[in-house]
Amino acid sequence: MNINPEKKPDYRQVFHGGDLSKAAELLGEPTAEGDWLDLSTGINLQAYPVPNIDQGLWQSLPDQHLLSKCLEQARDYYSVPSTAAIAVVGGSQMAIQLLPHLFTRTDVTIVGPTYSEHFASWNRAGHHVIRHDSLPPAISTVNRQDDSELISSICVLVNPNNPDGRLISHPELENFLSNSHPQNDWLIIDEAFMDLKPEWSAVDLTAESNSIVLKSFGKFFGLAGLRLGFVIGPPPIINKLLSLTGPWPVNGPALKISAIALGDRSWQDAMRKTLINCSHLLDRLLRDYDLNIAGGTNLFRLIETDRAEKLFLHLLQHKIYTRRFNRFPTWLRLGVPHLASQFSRLENGLSTFRNSR
Repeated sequence: MNINPEKKPDYRQVFHGGDLSKAAELLGEPTAEGDWLDLSTGINLQAYPVPNIDQGLWQSLPDQHLLSKCLEQARDYYSVPSTAAIAVVGGSQMAIQLLPHLFTRTDVTIVGPTYSEHFASWNRAGHHVIRHDSLPPAISTVNRQDDSELISSICVLVNPNNPDGRLISHPELENFLSNSHPQNDWLIIDEAFMDLKPEWSAVDLTAESNSIVLKSFGKFFGLAGLRLGFVIGPPPIINKLLSLTGPWPVNGPALKISAIALGDRSWQDAMRKTLINCSHLLDRLLRDYDLNIAGGTNLFRLIETDRAEKLFLHLLQHKIYTRRFNRFPTWLRLGVPHLASQFSRLENGLSTFRNSR
């Protein structure tokens, strides 16, 4: 197979994994036919088994009972405080794009490098966006003489971070909020990968502070195609969000399936253990081939190598799709395989890459 030389990264665009049609284009193929191993996302390859549901759900608009049951299970699963509100949205990406429109234009600090849609969404909405490589000492960075000149500030972070898996502890977040203005400053935490370490979640902070937490259902449960996410925060801001989502932001089958999955603690506990074991196997494999592990979670690993682009293209020729980063050419992210055949296939790709030097 010959890699299409015309398909080079466009550094002005936001790229994501998971689109095998783009992988096929890179190979010069018309469609993504054949046996691909897609490791380009952080989506669990061991998806929750989709239960049989009433076929009528596909024909009807989602009703209040379906919505209430889903939110009830989500409140319990995420340990949402009774004083906080929760909304269901069509994937956490929807929330990322809508949240900037709930605030007047202001200073927004994005802690990164991180998921690029955060910067893009706030920037498109006209906010003054600043990249910061760590959690700043406080949100408020402007000089203020009195409350009449208060300027709102917002800090956005992904925890665990994507793509390096960096975790910011609960005490750090509490200290951060304590140094911020309680009325005008906001902390937004994207916890798309926190299902793996729920004890680190900052959902409890939404009870008494200007904090908003985003949750992604599709990552841990491996059902990204349902397009389902949750936003947790103070009731006034959640009500503003709901005014933008419309009456049916999520379809009925997604509400039904997610309610079942969120309540299945046996599957959740077993899956966390399985993902730990699989990620350890991936670590061993990567180290066997002298690849430096720069971080990750139990759903993905980030490696750093000067040959990242060559490795990406080499694995692509074996129909193994990984995630490269336009702004960081030495990074490559791999999802965590789960079948022995998938590990063998990846090992074969890494072996032939090493032998090609």
